[in-house]
Amino acid sequence: MKPMPEKPKKIIQTLKEAGYEAYAVGGSVRDSIMNRQTHGWDFATDATPEQVMKLFPDSFYDNTFGTVGIKIFEDKYHATQQSEMHEINTSEPHTQPIDIYEITTYRSEKGYADLRHPDHVTWGKSIEQDLSRRDFTINAIAWDGNVFVDPFGGRDDIAAKIIRTVGNPHARFREDALRIMRAVRIASELGFTIEEPTILAIRDHVHLLDAVSAERIRDELMKILKSPYPADGILILRNTRILQKILPELDKAFAVPQQSPKRHHIYDVGTHSVEALRHCPSVDPIVRLATLLHDIGKVGGNHDESHVQAGIRIAKQYGMPQAVIDCIAQHHEDEPFSSPESMAVYIADAISGARPGARYENHEDYQTFILSRGNCNVI
Repeated sequence: MKPMPEKPKKIIQTLKEAGYEAYAVGGSVRDSIMNRQTHGWDFATDATPEQVMKLFPDSFYDNTFGTVGIKIFEDKYHATQQSEMHEINTSEPHTQPIDIYEITTYRSEKGYADLRHPDHVTWGKSIEQDLSRRDFTINAIAWDGNVFVDPFGGRDDIAAKIIRTVGNPHARFREDALRIMRAVRIASELGFTIEEPTILAIRDHVHLLDAVSAERIRDELMKILKSPYPADGILILRNTRILQKILPELDKAFAVPQQSPKRHHIYDVGTHSVEALRHCPSVDPIVRLATLLHDIGKVGGNHDESHVQAGIRIAKQYGMPQAVIDCIAQHHEDEPFSSPESMAVYIADAISGARPGARYENHEDYQTFILSRGNCNVI
């Protein structure tokens, strides 16, 4: 695992030297255990926000949840303790922060009328109590740089590559419906499996996503597409019935056949779309989204060029970016390609689902073949 960097260690040291408990918590702890790069460290402490702000003059407190933000600069920020200035870096003051660390007072929560935020927050008494309110076991681990506090077996679940809620999964999703999407996103980012009780609870509570803004759902979807395992993430969305809620046309595409002896496709439209995503040579989430939706117009039953126009219409109804609409519009155009993005979608479409030997079977060979013919105006 990665050792704790100096800046997070200094945050904990400053709080402890002032007589308070302090731990790093959340995703940065998880990523450190997994030896992954991380940023945006979060901390939990028994100090109140007012007490935290006295120690960190570059801090701010603008919420009702007990979270104080600490500005992290490239080379310098200051922490005061008992009127003593502790210099952590050495840059000029008043530069733009490169990160924001968050320090939150131990707390307990009650009532979630909006299915997103607690109605009542009270200060907690222990780190164990604070960890009990968190979403998944792998995010409910506290670490002070030396000692772990792991009451829910998060490190064991990391080793087993499992996503599991803290306590009752039904209760966790009723507290914050966005956790439904977050479970899939984390699984896609880490290559983990969601355990069966958590999967079943997601299926039972998919309707709660109606309480989540379209923007937050879109953000989680884009993170899934940006992840190392985007195709697997889409299949989890389908398996949990989330896809039916957020992209119903794509969900219906799995029931649209297109295999026949006279066609090169070997999959239904939905499976072909997911396999196209899996073979997409671009890591840009916008291009990956265009790849996923490139044949969405076939849901109406059209298997000729008219499905492109149908796909454009559906993409516009979803409010997709113009870049996605352009790639859908161009994915059946003859070469040369007008952009590397449209070529990426074309390549993914051509390779995925083709009968073995019918076309180039990996995107590197196919891209090399296309470029050798001078068939892209951009690359």
